[in-house]
Amino acid sequence: MMRKNMRQLSCATLILAACSLAACSSATGGLTFPADSFGYSTPTQSGEQMPQARNASDDLNTLLRHGTGTVTVAYMSGQPLPEALVKFFEENSGFTLVQHHADSTADLPEHVDVIVGVDDTDAQKISAATNVKIFSAQSATIAADSTNTHVPDALAYGRDDVCVHADTSWYSANRIDIPSGIDSLTDPAHSGRLVIPDPHSSAEGRSFAQLIAQMKGTDALTWISALRGNGVTIASDMPHVLSAWSAADVIAESSSTANKPQSTEEHSAAAPATSSEDADRKPLIVAAQSVAAVSRDNTGTQTAAQVVSGTCVQRIVRALGVVTDQRETLSEGTESFMAFLTSPAGQRLIAQTGWVRPIEEGHVEATPAQWFFPIQEDAAVLSEELLADPVATVKNW
Repeated sequence: MMRKNMRQLSCATLILAACSLAACSSATGGLTFPADSFGYSTPTQSGEQMPQARNASDDLNTLLRHGTGTVTVAYMSGQPLPEALVKFFEENSGFTLVQHHADSTADLPEHVDVIVGVDDTDAQKISAATNVKIFSAQSATIAADSTNTHVPDALAYGRDDVCVHADTSWYSANRIDIPSGIDSLTDPAHSGRLVIPDPHSSAEGRSFAQLIAQMKGTDALTWISALRGNGVTIASDMPHVLSAWSAADVIAESSSTANKPQSTEEHSAAAPATSSEDADRKPLIVAAQSVAAVSRDNTGTQTAAQVVSGTCVQRIVRALGVVTDQRETLSEGTESFMAFLTSPAGQRLIAQTGWVRPIEEGHVEATPAQWFFPIQEDAAVLSEELLADPVATVKNW
């Protein structure tokens, strides 16, 4: 079934997208900029002077430590590292990235050099483990006001807030208004339409549970009971959430047509549905904002996902440099990769690939990060107490 009436970008944005689809040639001091997984060229056009936000190629040559060998990267949530980002780092550092997916801290591989996609709660949990030591790269850039006071070496490289997302095509086709505000989720008018990942096993689900705990306080249990009574579906993990979404066919199409990230494992976002499964799919899901980037149509200019206002919680994503032996410093490859993530070139590639929103806002202009998941001004900032005690938060779920 063809999907219609997906949210349109502005004419100016479409013009920018068309311009960035043009082929590019790098004039960046020997650094090689590949095309990213969105199909947008990176980071300059032929004969074009780099904007100030990207004008750091010489500095990057200094920041990147060069060598050989592998850097093992575990990604905790969201998508693997984009192909363009992996290719750029490998070609300009000499190191090889090997990726593993981990649904939770219990799934982390025995040997890992860097863990990415880590939120503040998981950063505290990992740092408390007795068999690991957390370090930050000496040459990494620390963004203003991004330090986790409990785990100061947890390096912030992006932001990927968790929100309720509506499938705009479903609501348009059914001529129903998209809900607004957190309390609309318990309204019988929206009964049976929401899928959330299990807060006990999913970082996104836990973030949503923390949001409810902060917003509702002592009334949280009453609100959760009302949500259950309104037919919420709790899925085991994010892939099952995405498969249960009415926009899952768009995700499957986007995944099959886009350049797949380089990884040692296949991590499916969503599978195409049979006709019977399609009828059971729901138009509302709890997910990170980057879901908008993987639910684009095949033109890359429209997304099925629209944030439901008043349902977002801020989530800074971090990289942890991990040492599990007797060493007191990170490997050369780990140092190089973490410095790259926070460098101007790394931040721009993060924005252009739509992996997450870069932590440095100066790099988002005219990128998928700006178009598809802008910052929601009403996103809640979790208290230190809620971040530090996830067990108490999720026990009512």
